Amino acid sequence: MPKTDLISSVATAHFHDSIIRSPKQPYLVPRYQDTIKPDRSTWPFCDALAVRLKGEGSSIMRFLPGLGRIRAIDFSCKEVRPIEGERKTAFSSALITQHYFQGTHMSTPMTAPTEAPLDEYGEGYFKSYNYADRPLGRFSMYWFARRYYARLVGRFAPRRPVTGRLLELGSGLGHLLGLLSDQFTCVGADIAHYAAQETRRNARGAAALVASADRLDVFADRSFDVVVALHLVEHLIDPRRSLEHIHRILAEGGLLLMATPNPVYALRPLKHIERTPDAISKDPTHINVQPPEVWHRWAEENGLRVLRHFGDGLWDVPYLPFIPSSIQFAVFGLPSLVQVLSGLALIPTSMGVNQIIIARKEC
Repeated sequence: MPKTDLISSVATAHFHDSIIRSPKQPYLVPRYQDTIKPDRSTWPFCDALAVRLKGEGSSIMRFLPGLGRIRAIDFSCKEVRPIEGERKTAFSSALITQHYFQGTHMSTPMTAPTEAPLDEYGEGYFKSYNYADRPLGRFSMYWFARRYYARLVGRFAPRRPVTGRLLELGSGLGHLLGLLSDQFTCVGADIAHYAAQETRRNARGAAALVASADRLDVFADRSFDVVVALHLVEHLIDPRRSLEHIHRILAEGGLLLMATPNPVYALRPLKHIERTPDAISKDPTHINVQPPEVWHRWAEENGLRVLRHFGDGLWDVPYLPFIPSSIQFAVFGLPSLVQVLSGLALIPTSMGVNQIIIARKEC
């Protein structure tokens, strides 16, 4: 297939196309960035995006206040007849035809939140802070954690899936989606373009979106069986609103797997973070760190029944002076290793630098 052939498909999660967005709109990451480049003069006209699900005639996304819900955008090198109306914009050698159908007008925010340190979310973010402190390679703590989370998804995902789709918010480098792509039609969303590129590289069967989790109203109701949000909600301006949308976009009986820092873990007073920042305080993008009871309450208030709420261990050494960090890690990190290898939820929230929540949307 020529590189300029543009096909949109979510149902198979194999994206052979290049889909762009206007500024401030989520978009799918192009696979052929070297050969297909947008004409920037046309960007203001490309103000909406939706993806047709093959065989379903519906969309997992919705956009555009004032014009209602968008059914699809077809990308091809030939003209396609519209469903209700059309708006055409030149893009490289392809013709973008946007199809609309009547529906309730959306109230999608058109500007990114200004309170969050958005300038941090570039390639450098994934080479600094907690990423810089720990290896990411095979048999690293990061490597084991991704496999542990994948096992949790497999264990708690609905036994009778409705959509077969999984959404990871804050997909980061995409390694978790790479592990789950054989089980689900996977979609990754991250505010960082670099992260979306890495997701496409590390999870080739998944779709990658550049989108803010503060704006989940772009997703249609009951679109996913599973939503994963690992180390995401602490970065959001209004995580309660995001939990409300997660409930909305989950199918009945759908699963939420969430991990976020625990600011009141048992050994944190020993860290003296005013002198030496710990894993929570060193990252300036952690703008909404809440104790376990708050996240538990917010989840339940938004119709998500908490099945498990536990910690990930006290791995963020050192805690004690004079004792080598390697020895402290071997001692304090042992419960984490046991939990990860067993695939169980064993550690109390008070004994976790991070807290993990497994919740289900009630039928």
